[in-house]
Amino acid sequence: MSKTKRRSLSALLLGLPVAALMLAGCGNDGITGSGTTTLEQAPEMEIDLNDPNGGMSASDEQPGFGEAYFTDALADDIPVTDVLADSGDVEPGPRATVVYLRAVWGRRTEAPTVADDAEPDCGSLVWDGSLSVSDGFLRPLSTIRFERFGDFADSLIFPRENRAVLEWGSTTGCGVDGVLIRIVVPAAGDTIGNGDGLTADDEVVFDTAPLTVAFRLTEVADLDTTIMVDDNNGVSFTGFNRNDVASACRRGVVRGAWVDVPGDSLRGGYIRAAWMDPMGHTFGHLRGRWGITEDGRQLWVGKIIGRRGEYIGHVRGTWDEADLLAGHTGGFKGHWFAVSTSGDEVYLGATRGRWRTGRDDTRDAERGLMHGIWATRCNRDGGDDRGHGGGHGGGDGNGNGDGNGNGDGNGA
Repeated sequence: MSKTKRRSLSALLLGLPVAALMLAGCGNDGITGSGTTTLEQAPEMEIDLNDPNGGMSASDEQPGFGEAYFTDALADDIPVTDVLADSGDVEPGPRATVVYLRAVWGRRTEAPTVADDAEPDCGSLVWDGSLSVSDGFLRPLSTIRFERFGDFADSLIFPRENRAVLEWGSTTGCGVDGVLIRIVVPAAGDTIGNGDGLTADDEVVFDTAPLTVAFRLTEVADLDTTIMVDDNNGVSFTGFNRNDVASACRRGVVRGAWVDVPGDSLRGGYIRAAWMDPMGHTFGHLRGRWGITEDGRQLWVGKIIGRRGEYIGHVRGTWDEADLLAGHTGGFKGHWFAVSTSGDEVYLGATRGRWRTGRDDTRDAERGLMHGIWATRCNRDGGDDRGHGGGHGGGDGNGNGDGNGNGDGNGA
């Protein structure tokens, strides 16, 4: 594949939930399953999209809702040991710029369905390449879905000779690979780096044969975008700053499957996703339903549990469709909340992102990507489509808050 023209992009899809709040006891909602054979039989299809909570109670569940998908396909990232960084890495001072970048490349729609347990053929795409920064240094923190053996074996290239560059060998077929890195730009006057601190010209470059793209380092902390290189393959970039990682006002990654079920009476399907912290640790699982209600609203609703199955909260919001000529694709946004034992809702944060399935003209590749970010209500990116702002100033219930906590206080 020819190299895509290098671009410098502004941050897209400012993301937005999560703080664990456990308010209820044991039991389940009757949607915990042990595996499904067809899309129509998925337990999520029983969720009531017309109910504000999907008909799901604030109770505990089996770990991973009893579905192997949550533990197999939504596993944690793998920590990396970097001899170069460990031998001379200096903890950044309070004036240094510290950002984190998560890059995931490969199949952005799930593999096509095949019969008789045969292995699907998605071809192969070589992503050998690098990440580099123009100032400061980067450190690899983890790899994402790297395979160790076979035709699709992947590896970071060690030893590194330059603290500003990370190289890898990677080939994808039906899956994805990726890395999580920390970027440090020392403060102005520091002897490490260029000595001028973070400037508007500083950038990080993702360089592979399918895609080469540059982002300004001043934009990385707010980055959440997916760039497609063909109908099914692309690269997702998500960024964070040090406060997102260490403070109570946190953000993280939402990633999983947005499943289009052919013949669904609601013209939608179901959702299964992991709620991850910025360091790639899965601390929650989400399952939900999306579709079009009888009155024409495009809604989605779900439930979030912790890794042990403990109740964390519910989530609900809206979704939209984009250019169907490029595939079945669109965006989602919403807010998440905990339901107390008295039935009251406690607003906790918001979420925002993109989804993509196969081509809409055939609807053969039903399973697709859900990718976005969550934020707690006190995070700077805490606004959502229901008027809830970062400071939770309310809203009028019709999405008329300003995203800064300055709603009129009459929201639900």
